Amino acid sequence: MRTLSSFSVSARYISGIAGCVPVLIFSLVASFGAENVPCPDAGWSTVGASDLEHELICEGTSGATEFLASCGLEEPDSTVATVHYGMLECFGAPAQGMYDAGTGELSMASLAACNSAKTPEDVFGRMQPEAAYRSIAAHEAAHAILHANGLKPAQWVGNEYIASVVQLSTMPAISRSALIRSSMEPRPVELNEISDLIYAFEPILFSVRSYLHYSDLEDGCDFIGTILEDRVSFTARRAPGWRN
Repeated sequence: MRTLSSFSVSARYISGIAGCVPVLIFSLVASFGAENVPCPDAGWSTVGASDLEHELICEGTSGATEFLASCGLEEPDSTVATVHYGMLECFGAPAQGMYDAGTGELSMASLAACNSAKTPEDVFGRMQPEAAYRSIAAHEAAHAILHANGLKPAQWVGNEYIASVVQLSTMPAISRSALIRSSMEPRPVELNEISDLIYAFEPILFSVRSYLHYSDLEDGCDFIGTILEDRVSFTARRAPGWRN
Protein backbone atom coordinates (compact mmCIF):
# COMPACT_ATOMS: atom_id res chain seq x y z
CA MET A 1 0.00 0.00 0.00
CA ARG A 2 1.29 3.44 -0.88
CA THR A 3 1.93 5.65 2.11
CA LEU A 4 0.85 9.26 1.85
CA SER A 5 3.76 11.10 3.35
CA SER A 6 4.37 14.73 2.93
CA PHE A 7 3.59 13.88 -0.65
CA SER A 8 -0.18 14.22 -0.93
CA VAL A 9 -2.82 16.58 -2.18
CA SER A 10 -5.42 18.78 -0.99
CA ALA A 11 -8.01 21.16 -0.35
CA ARG A 12 -6.97 20.79 3.18
CA TYR A 13 -3.48 21.11 2.09
CA ILE A 14 -1.68 18.16 2.08
CA SER A 15 -0.88 15.39 3.34
CA GLY A 16 -4.34 16.43 3.65
CA ILE A 17 -6.48 15.55 0.80
CA ALA A 18 -9.76 17.14 1.60
CA GLY A 19 -11.42 14.89 4.06
CA CYS A 20 -8.22 13.52 5.56
CA VAL A 21 -8.31 13.19 9.30
CA PRO A 22 -5.57 13.04 11.90
CA VAL A 23 -6.32 9.44 12.38
CA LEU A 24 -7.30 6.58 14.45
CA ILE A 25 -8.55 7.41 17.92
CA PHE A 26 -5.68 5.62 19.65
CA SER A 27 -3.19 7.92 17.96
CA LEU A 28 -4.45 10.82 20.04
CA VAL A 29 -2.99 9.26 23.18
CA ALA A 30 0.46 10.59 22.33
CA SER A 31 -0.62 14.20 22.72
CA PHE A 32 -3.29 13.88 25.43
CA GLY A 33 -2.24 16.08 28.32
CA ALA A 34 1.22 16.58 26.81
CA GLU A 35 3.17 19.78 27.23
CA ASN A 36 3.55 22.28 24.41
CA VAL A 37 7.33 22.51 23.90
CA PRO A 38 8.62 25.53 21.93
CA CYS A 39 11.29 25.08 19.28
CA PRO A 40 14.52 27.08 19.64
CA ASP A 41 13.30 29.34 16.83
CA ALA A 42 10.19 31.32 17.73
CA GLY A 43 6.90 30.46 16.06
CA TRP A 44 6.94 26.66 16.17
CA SER A 45 6.37 24.14 18.94
CA THR A 46 5.55 20.45 19.38
CA VAL A 47 3.11 18.47 21.48
CA GLY A 48 3.50 14.78 22.24
CA ALA A 49 6.96 14.52 20.65
CA SER A 50 9.90 12.57 22.02
CA ASP A 51 13.15 14.49 22.44
CA LEU A 52 14.39 13.21 19.06
CA GLU A 53 11.10 13.91 17.30
CA HIS A 54 11.04 17.43 18.77
CA GLU A 55 14.57 18.08 17.53
CA LEU A 56 13.84 16.79 14.02
CA ILE A 57 10.52 18.61 13.70
CA CYS A 58 12.09 21.87 14.91
CA GLU A 59 14.95 21.47 12.43
CA GLY A 60 12.47 20.81 9.60
CA THR A 61 10.18 23.72 10.43
CA SER A 62 13.16 26.04 10.90
CA GLY A 63 14.60 25.00 7.54
CA ALA A 64 11.30 25.64 5.79
CA THR A 65 10.91 29.01 7.50
CA GLU A 66 14.40 30.16 6.53
CA PHE A 67 14.05 28.94 2.93
CA LEU A 68 10.75 30.70 2.31
CA ALA A 69 11.77 33.79 4.29
CA SER A 70 14.58 34.25 1.75
CA CYS A 71 11.80 34.72 -0.80
CA GLY A 72 9.96 37.22 1.37
CA LEU A 73 7.32 34.89 2.83
CA GLU A 74 6.32 35.39 6.46
CA GLU A 75 5.84 32.49 8.88
CA PRO A 76 2.51 31.93 10.69
CA ASP A 77 2.12 33.64 14.06
CA SER A 78 2.14 30.31 15.89
CA THR A 79 1.96 26.73 14.70
CA VAL A 80 1.95 23.57 16.78
CA ALA A 81 3.06 20.20 15.43
CA THR A 82 1.18 17.43 17.22
CA VAL A 83 2.74 13.97 17.17
CA HIS A 84 0.46 10.91 17.15
CA TYR A 85 1.43 7.39 18.19
CA GLY A 86 0.13 5.75 15.02
CA MET A 87 0.05 6.65 11.36
CA LEU A 88 -2.32 9.37 10.27
CA GLU A 89 -5.07 8.44 7.86
CA CYS A 90 -6.13 9.89 4.54
CA PHE A 91 -9.07 8.28 2.75
CA GLY A 92 -8.15 4.96 4.31
CA ALA A 93 -4.47 5.22 3.36
CA PRO A 94 -1.71 5.76 5.96
CA ALA A 95 -0.15 9.23 6.03
CA GLN A 96 3.04 10.41 7.73
CA GLY A 97 2.13 14.08 8.08
CA MET A 98 -0.56 16.58 7.22
CA TYR A 99 -1.35 20.27 7.51
CA ASP A 100 -5.01 21.26 7.78
CA ALA A 101 -5.49 24.75 6.38
CA GLY A 102 -8.95 24.90 7.92
CA THR A 103 -7.79 24.48 11.51
CA GLY A 104 -4.13 25.47 11.18
CA GLU A 105 -3.13 22.13 12.68
CA LEU A 106 0.08 20.37 11.66
CA SER A 107 0.02 16.66 12.53
CA MET A 108 2.85 14.14 12.39
CA ALA A 109 2.85 10.39 12.90
CA SER A 110 5.53 9.25 15.33
CA LEU A 111 9.00 8.48 14.00
CA ALA A 112 8.59 4.84 15.03
CA ALA A 113 5.25 4.54 13.25
CA CYS A 114 6.63 6.09 10.06
CA ASN A 115 9.65 3.80 10.08
CA SER A 116 7.58 0.69 10.77
CA ALA A 117 5.18 1.48 7.93
CA LYS A 118 7.86 2.38 5.38
CA THR A 119 7.67 1.04 1.83
CA PRO A 120 9.87 1.49 -1.26
CA GLU A 121 7.28 4.05 -2.39
CA ASP A 122 7.92 6.59 0.38
CA VAL A 123 10.82 8.62 1.70
CA PHE A 124 11.41 6.31 4.67
CA GLY A 125 12.12 3.50 2.23
CA ARG A 126 14.72 5.59 0.40
CA MET A 127 16.79 7.34 3.08
CA GLN A 128 17.83 7.37 6.70
CA PRO A 129 14.72 7.65 8.94
CA GLU A 130 15.78 10.76 10.83
CA ALA A 131 16.43 12.62 7.56
CA ALA A 132 13.08 11.46 6.20
CA TYR A 133 11.20 12.59 9.30
CA ARG A 134 12.88 16.00 9.30
CA SER A 135 12.02 16.43 5.62
CA ILE A 136 8.34 15.67 6.22
CA ALA A 137 8.22 18.32 8.94
CA ALA A 138 9.78 20.79 6.49
CA HIS A 139 7.24 19.88 3.81
CA GLU A 140 4.26 20.35 6.11
CA ALA A 141 5.68 23.56 7.57
CA ALA A 142 5.97 24.88 4.02
CA HIS A 143 2.23 24.28 3.56
CA ALA A 144 1.51 26.22 6.75
CA ILE A 145 3.69 29.13 5.60
CA LEU A 146 2.17 29.17 2.12
CA HIS A 147 -1.33 29.22 3.57
CA ALA A 148 -0.36 32.14 5.84
CA ASN A 149 0.87 33.98 2.76
CA GLY A 150 -2.36 33.62 0.83
CA LEU A 151 -1.96 30.50 -1.30
CA LYS A 152 -5.46 29.12 -1.85
CA PRO A 153 -6.55 25.48 -1.53
CA ALA A 154 -7.46 25.44 -5.23
CA GLN A 155 -3.76 26.02 -6.01
CA TRP A 156 -2.86 22.67 -4.48
CA VAL A 157 -0.47 21.57 -7.23
CA GLY A 158 1.55 24.77 -6.93
CA ASN A 159 1.43 24.26 -3.18
CA GLU A 160 2.90 20.78 -3.61
CA TYR A 161 5.54 22.09 -6.01
CA ILE A 162 6.81 24.65 -3.50
CA ALA A 163 6.58 22.30 -0.51
CA SER A 164 8.53 19.68 -2.47
CA VAL A 165 11.21 22.22 -3.36
CA VAL A 166 11.49 23.17 0.31
CA GLN A 167 11.59 19.54 1.40
CA LEU A 168 14.41 18.54 -0.93
CA SER A 169 16.34 21.80 -0.62
CA THR A 170 16.56 21.44 3.17
CA MET A 171 17.59 17.76 3.12
CA PRO A 172 21.20 16.71 3.72
CA ALA A 173 22.88 16.49 0.30
CA ILE A 174 23.45 12.74 0.60
CA SER A 175 19.76 12.12 1.34
CA ARG A 176 18.62 14.38 -1.49
CA SER A 177 20.93 12.66 -3.96
CA ALA A 178 19.68 9.23 -2.90
CA LEU A 179 16.04 10.30 -3.29
CA ILE A 180 16.64 11.83 -6.72
CA ARG A 181 18.56 8.84 -8.05
CA SER A 182 15.92 6.44 -6.73
CA SER A 183 13.42 8.22 -9.01
CA MET A 184 15.37 9.33 -12.09
CA GLU A 185 18.75 10.32 -13.42
CA PRO A 186 19.48 13.96 -12.51
CA ARG A 187 18.88 16.25 -15.50
CA PRO A 188 17.23 19.57 -16.33
CA VAL A 189 13.44 19.33 -16.05
CA GLU A 190 10.91 21.38 -18.03
CA LEU A 191 7.79 22.77 -16.39
CA ASN A 192 5.56 20.67 -18.66
CA GLU A 193 7.02 17.55 -17.02
CA ILE A 194 5.43 18.53 -13.70
CA SER A 195 1.68 18.13 -13.45
CA ASP A 196 -1.29 17.10 -11.37
CA LEU A 197 -1.30 13.70 -13.09
CA ILE A 198 2.36 13.05 -12.26
CA TYR A 199 1.58 13.95 -8.66
CA ALA A 200 -1.41 11.61 -8.57
CA PHE A 201 0.48 8.57 -9.83
CA GLU A 202 4.12 9.23 -8.85
CA PRO A 203 4.24 11.74 -5.98
CA ILE A 204 7.94 11.28 -5.23
CA LEU A 205 8.81 11.69 -8.91
CA PHE A 206 6.70 14.85 -8.88
CA SER A 207 8.71 16.17 -5.94
CA VAL A 208 12.05 15.27 -7.50
CA ARG A 209 11.12 16.89 -10.81
CA SER A 210 9.90 19.99 -8.95
CA TYR A 211 13.23 20.33 -7.15
CA LEU A 212 15.27 19.78 -10.33
CA HIS A 213 13.16 22.32 -12.24
CA TYR A 214 13.47 24.90 -9.46
CA SER A 215 17.21 24.36 -9.10
CA ASP A 216 17.73 25.29 -12.76
CA LEU A 217 15.85 28.61 -12.55
CA GLU A 218 17.70 31.90 -12.58
CA ASP A 219 15.33 33.38 -9.99
CA GLY A 220 13.50 30.73 -8.00
CA CYS A 221 11.89 33.25 -5.66
CA ASP A 222 10.35 35.03 -8.63
CA PHE A 223 8.82 31.73 -9.77
CA ILE A 224 7.41 31.11 -6.30
CA GLY A 225 5.87 34.57 -6.57
CA THR A 226 4.15 33.68 -9.85
CA ILE A 227 2.69 30.57 -8.22
CA LEU A 228 1.36 32.63 -5.32
CA GLU A 229 -0.22 34.96 -7.89
CA ASP A 230 -1.82 31.91 -9.56
CA ARG A 231 -0.05 32.55 -12.87
CA VAL A 232 1.40 29.04 -13.30
CA SER A 233 -0.56 26.05 -14.60
CA PHE A 234 0.40 22.54 -13.57
CA THR A 235 -2.57 20.91 -15.29
CA ALA A 236 -1.57 18.13 -17.67
CA ARG A 237 -3.05 18.08 -21.15
CA ARG A 238 -5.90 15.58 -21.27
CA ALA A 239 -6.78 13.42 -24.24
CA PRO A 240 -10.06 14.23 -26.04
CA GLY A 241 -12.99 12.87 -24.10
CA TRP A 242 -11.12 12.94 -20.74
CA ARG A 243 -13.36 13.30 -17.73
CA ASN A 244 -12.08 14.23 -14.27
